[in-house]
Amino acid sequence: FEDVRRQGSDVHAGETLLARGTRLTPAHLGLLASAGISTLNVQEPLRVALLTSGDEVIPPGQPLRPGCIYNANATLLRNLLLQMGCCIVHQEHLPDNFEVTQHTLAQIADRCDVILTSGGVSVGDEDHIKAAVASLGRIDLWKVRMKPGKPLAFGYVGTTPFLGLPGNPVSGFATFVLFARPFLLQRMGAQAPALRPLRFPAAFSTTRMSDRREFARGRINMEQHIELYPNQGSGALSSLTWAEALVELPENTLIAPGDLLNVHLLSELLA
Repeated sequence: FEDVRRQGSDVHAGETLLARGTRLTPAHLGLLASAGISTLNVQEPLRVALLTSGDEVIPPGQPLRPGCIYNANATLLRNLLLQMGCCIVHQEHLPDNFEVTQHTLAQIADRCDVILTSGGVSVGDEDHIKAAVASLGRIDLWKVRMKPGKPLAFGYVGTTPFLGLPGNPVSGFATFVLFARPFLLQRMGAQAPALRPLRFPAAFSTTRMSDRREFARGRINMEQHIELYPNQGSGALSSLTWAEALVELPENTLIAPGDLLNVHLLSELLA
């Protein structure tokens, strides 16, 4: 009977195959098919409005004027949203103008489930998004004690949730994977996985302490130690293409070689 698969040897009658909130993969769909299930109820895609901001930020492909940078955040955040199954119903780049920002937010709030923005939530004279949101609803959270990513904002435009990410690309990525993505998954009806850090010894030392917890870009070397990318600046997107993890550097702590650190694999954070 080696080549005989007995009925019920995989799953039994009445057994729950998938829990509510499961994000479907090819393996899940194959399991359902093996049980003869051809249809199932699923959540509609989450409708997200994505706004970037800044007069100094211009689209890729145009000549780069002095004092300007290319809009990396629009591409980065758009693809992070699409990767997790969101539907981007509106995408726009906002100028440094309060009235235009306020008008745009008011116009899109009823047409989406969540508003996600990049930049405009810090303390600069031309950071208008936070003030515009407050004028149309409320700000419930502003600033978190982490690096990179301090100027994170959360609130509502009317009844529509608003997430304001920092304008520096690495700060925006870090706050997206640690804060925005779990929130968006819950709004989608999905199970937001808890952080499951691994522990690896440091292959480096630090000479300065910070009062903020830092999430540095790193990867695991051949000796199974964690090493950091040389440039940890919040604008260094090259660190994200090199790294395979965010490494927690505790606040008010100097790191010595061999110290065990929490390591969050990017493959887990983006799963």
